[in-house]
Amino acid sequence: MKFTVFKLSSTNNYIKLKKQKSNFFFSKPDDITVFHFNEIKNDLLHVVFRVSDEYLIGTKKGVNHLNLPFSQFVNSFLFKDKGFFLIESIDPKYVEEIVKYIKKNTGMKLDYYPFNKKNMGKMVSALNAHIKKVEYSNDVGDDFYKDFVKFEEFERINNENNIEYIVLSVKDRFVSINSKGIISVDNSDEDFLINFTEVIVNALSNN
Repeated sequence: MKFTVFKLSSTNNYIKLKKQKSNFFFSKPDDITVFHFNEIKNDLLHVVFRVSDEYLIGTKKGVNHLNLPFSQFVNSFLFKDKGFFLIESIDPKYVEEIVKYIKKNTGMKLDYYPFNKKNMGKMVSALNAHIKKVEYSNDVGDDFYKDFVKFEEFERINNENNIEYIVLSVKDRFVSINSKGIISVDNSDEDFLINFTEVIVNALSNN
Protein backbone atom coordinates (compact mmCIF):
# COMPACT_ATOMS: atom_id res chain seq x y z
CA MET A 1 0.00 0.00 0.00
CA LYS A 2 1.21 3.46 -0.88
CA PHE A 3 -0.21 6.34 1.10
CA THR A 4 0.18 10.10 1.41
CA VAL A 5 0.58 11.72 4.82
CA PHE A 6 -1.54 14.74 5.72
CA LYS A 7 -1.75 16.93 8.82
CA LEU A 8 -5.17 18.03 9.98
CA SER A 9 -5.89 21.56 11.14
CA SER A 10 -8.39 20.08 13.63
CA THR A 11 -10.07 16.73 14.25
CA ASN A 12 -13.09 18.05 16.14
CA ASN A 13 -15.51 17.15 13.35
CA TYR A 14 -14.11 13.76 12.35
CA ILE A 15 -17.30 12.02 13.50
CA LYS A 16 -19.13 13.74 10.62
CA LEU A 17 -17.42 11.27 8.27
CA LYS A 18 -19.31 8.47 9.97
CA LYS A 19 -22.59 10.25 9.32
CA GLN A 20 -22.03 10.42 5.57
CA LYS A 21 -24.33 7.79 4.09
CA SER A 22 -22.94 5.49 1.43
CA ASN A 23 -24.89 5.76 -1.79
CA PHE A 24 -24.67 2.80 -4.17
CA PHE A 25 -26.43 4.68 -6.98
CA PHE A 26 -24.26 7.63 -7.89
CA SER A 27 -25.91 10.62 -9.49
CA LYS A 28 -22.66 12.18 -10.70
CA PRO A 29 -19.42 10.56 -11.93
CA ASP A 30 -17.32 12.45 -9.39
CA ASP A 31 -19.32 11.41 -6.31
CA ILE A 32 -17.52 10.14 -3.21
CA THR A 33 -19.03 8.47 -0.16
CA VAL A 34 -17.76 6.85 3.02
CA PHE A 35 -18.09 3.09 2.50
CA HIS A 36 -16.59 1.92 5.80
CA PHE A 37 -15.84 3.64 9.12
CA ASN A 38 -14.27 1.61 11.92
CA GLU A 39 -12.52 2.52 15.17
CA ILE A 40 -9.53 0.18 15.39
CA LYS A 41 -8.20 1.74 18.60
CA ASN A 42 -9.10 4.77 20.69
CA ASP A 43 -6.93 7.04 18.55
CA LEU A 44 -6.96 5.15 15.25
CA LEU A 45 -9.82 5.04 12.75
CA HIS A 46 -9.98 3.12 9.48
CA VAL A 47 -12.03 4.94 6.85
CA VAL A 48 -12.71 3.53 3.38
CA PHE A 49 -13.90 5.95 0.71
CA ARG A 50 -15.89 4.80 -2.31
CA VAL A 51 -15.02 6.81 -5.41
CA SER A 52 -17.15 6.62 -8.54
CA ASP A 53 -15.15 6.52 -11.77
CA GLU A 54 -15.42 5.30 -15.36
CA TYR A 55 -13.25 3.34 -17.74
CA LEU A 56 -13.24 5.02 -21.16
CA ILE A 57 -12.75 2.47 -23.94
CA GLY A 58 -12.47 3.24 -27.62
CA THR A 59 -10.43 2.72 -30.75
CA LYS A 60 -8.04 5.01 -32.58
CA LYS A 61 -10.24 5.42 -35.67
CA GLY A 62 -13.65 4.55 -34.31
CA VAL A 63 -16.15 7.20 -33.32
CA ASN A 64 -17.99 5.16 -30.70
CA HIS A 65 -16.59 4.93 -27.20
CA LEU A 66 -17.70 2.76 -24.33
CA ASN A 67 -18.00 4.08 -20.77
CA LEU A 68 -17.80 1.46 -18.03
CA PRO A 69 -18.64 2.78 -14.55
CA PHE A 70 -16.81 1.26 -11.61
CA SER A 71 -16.16 1.96 -7.94
CA GLN A 72 -12.67 2.47 -6.54
CA PHE A 73 -12.23 1.84 -2.82
CA VAL A 74 -9.57 3.95 -1.10
CA ASN A 75 -8.28 3.14 2.37
CA SER A 76 -7.28 5.74 4.91
CA PHE A 77 -6.18 5.92 8.53
CA LEU A 78 -7.14 8.80 10.79
CA PHE A 79 -5.18 9.41 13.99
CA LYS A 80 -7.67 11.74 15.64
CA ASP A 81 -5.64 12.59 18.76
CA LYS A 82 -2.43 13.34 16.87
CA GLY A 83 -4.12 15.01 13.89
CA PHE A 84 -2.67 12.87 11.07
CA PHE A 85 -4.57 11.45 8.10
CA LEU A 86 -2.96 8.78 5.89
CA ILE A 87 -4.75 8.36 2.55
CA GLU A 88 -4.03 5.48 0.16
CA SER A 89 -2.39 6.82 -3.01
CA ILE A 90 -3.94 4.73 -5.77
CA ASP A 91 -4.13 7.81 -7.98
CA PRO A 92 -3.24 11.45 -7.14
CA LYS A 93 -6.63 12.58 -8.47
CA TYR A 94 -8.48 10.31 -6.05
CA VAL A 95 -6.44 11.71 -3.16
CA GLU A 96 -7.16 15.27 -4.27
CA GLU A 97 -10.91 14.60 -4.53
CA ILE A 98 -11.05 12.88 -1.13
CA VAL A 99 -9.27 15.81 0.51
CA LYS A 100 -11.87 18.16 -0.99
CA TYR A 101 -14.68 15.86 0.13
CA ILE A 102 -13.41 15.80 3.72
CA LYS A 103 -13.13 19.59 3.87
CA LYS A 104 -16.58 20.07 2.35
CA ASN A 105 -18.37 17.60 4.62
CA THR A 106 -16.52 18.06 7.90
CA GLY A 107 -14.76 21.43 7.69
CA MET A 108 -11.44 19.72 8.44
CA LYS A 109 -8.55 21.05 6.36
CA LEU A 110 -5.82 18.61 5.30
CA ASP A 111 -2.33 19.81 4.41
CA TYR A 112 0.32 17.75 2.69
CA TYR A 113 3.04 16.79 5.16
CA PRO A 114 6.37 16.63 3.31
CA PHE A 115 9.24 15.12 5.27
CA ASN A 116 12.13 17.37 6.27
CA LYS A 117 15.49 16.27 7.69
CA LYS A 118 14.15 16.05 11.22
CA ASN A 119 11.13 13.96 10.24
CA MET A 120 13.21 11.59 8.10
CA GLY A 121 15.59 11.03 10.99
CA LYS A 122 12.79 10.42 13.51
CA MET A 123 11.00 7.89 11.31
CA VAL A 124 14.09 5.87 10.42
CA SER A 125 15.19 5.82 14.06
CA ALA A 126 11.75 4.79 15.34
CA LEU A 127 11.38 1.96 12.80
CA ASN A 128 14.71 0.44 13.84
CA ALA A 129 15.09 -0.76 10.26
CA HIS A 130 17.85 -1.93 7.96
CA ILE A 131 18.58 0.85 5.46
CA LYS A 132 18.77 -0.72 2.01
CA LYS A 133 19.12 2.39 -0.16
CA VAL A 134 19.31 6.16 0.22
CA GLU A 135 18.90 8.68 -2.60
CA TYR A 136 19.87 12.23 -1.73
CA SER A 137 21.03 15.56 -3.14
CA ASN A 138 23.28 18.34 -1.92
CA ASP A 139 22.56 22.06 -1.77
CA VAL A 140 23.76 22.66 -5.35
CA GLY A 141 21.49 19.98 -6.80
CA ASP A 142 23.94 17.09 -7.32
CA ASP A 143 22.25 13.69 -6.93
CA PHE A 144 23.73 10.68 -5.15
CA TYR A 145 22.65 7.27 -3.94
CA LYS A 146 24.09 4.70 -1.57
CA ASP A 147 23.18 1.09 -0.80
CA PHE A 148 23.23 -0.72 2.55
CA VAL A 149 23.77 2.22 4.88
CA LYS A 150 24.26 1.96 8.63
CA PHE A 151 22.20 4.30 10.81
CA GLU A 152 25.22 6.37 11.87
CA GLU A 153 26.11 7.00 8.23
CA PHE A 154 22.46 7.77 7.42
CA GLU A 155 22.45 10.41 10.15
CA ARG A 156 25.51 12.04 8.63
CA ILE A 157 24.01 11.99 5.11
CA ASN A 158 20.73 13.35 6.43
CA ASN A 159 22.42 16.18 8.31
CA GLU A 160 24.60 17.24 5.39
CA ASN A 161 22.22 16.64 2.46
CA ASN A 162 18.58 16.41 1.44
CA ILE A 163 17.11 12.90 1.54
CA GLU A 164 14.87 12.37 -1.49
CA TYR A 165 14.04 8.67 -1.19
CA ILE A 166 14.88 5.82 1.16
CA VAL A 167 14.25 2.07 1.09
CA LEU A 168 14.10 0.19 4.41
CA SER A 169 13.65 -3.37 5.56
CA VAL A 170 11.32 -3.52 8.56
CA LYS A 171 10.77 -7.00 9.99
CA ASP A 172 11.67 -8.51 6.61
CA ARG A 173 9.23 -6.24 4.77
CA PHE A 174 10.29 -3.51 2.36
CA VAL A 175 9.24 0.05 3.05
CA SER A 176 9.98 3.14 0.97
CA ILE A 177 9.67 6.78 2.03
CA ASN A 178 10.09 9.85 -0.15
CA SER A 179 10.45 13.46 0.84
CA LYS A 180 7.06 14.43 -0.63
CA GLY A 181 5.25 12.68 2.21
CA ILE A 182 4.48 9.41 0.42
CA ILE A 183 5.16 6.05 2.08
CA SER A 184 4.91 2.60 0.51
CA VAL A 185 4.52 -0.46 2.74
CA ASP A 186 3.49 -4.10 2.47
CA ASN A 187 -0.16 -4.40 3.54
CA SER A 188 -0.53 -8.18 3.37
CA ASP A 189 -0.41 -8.37 7.18
CA GLU A 190 -3.03 -6.19 8.87
CA ASP A 191 -1.33 -6.22 12.28
CA PHE A 192 1.99 -5.18 10.77
CA LEU A 193 0.34 -2.38 8.78
CA ILE A 194 -1.46 -0.98 11.83
CA ASN A 195 1.67 -1.16 13.97
CA PHE A 196 3.74 0.44 11.22
CA THR A 197 1.40 3.41 10.80
CA GLU A 198 1.34 3.92 14.57
CA VAL A 199 5.14 3.98 14.75
CA ILE A 200 5.33 6.47 11.87
CA VAL A 201 2.72 8.83 13.32
CA ASN A 202 4.17 8.62 16.83
CA ALA A 203 7.59 9.53 15.44
CA LEU A 204 6.21 12.48 13.48
CA SER A 205 4.26 13.68 16.53
CA ASN A 206 7.26 13.74 18.85
CA ASN A 207 9.07 17.07 19.01
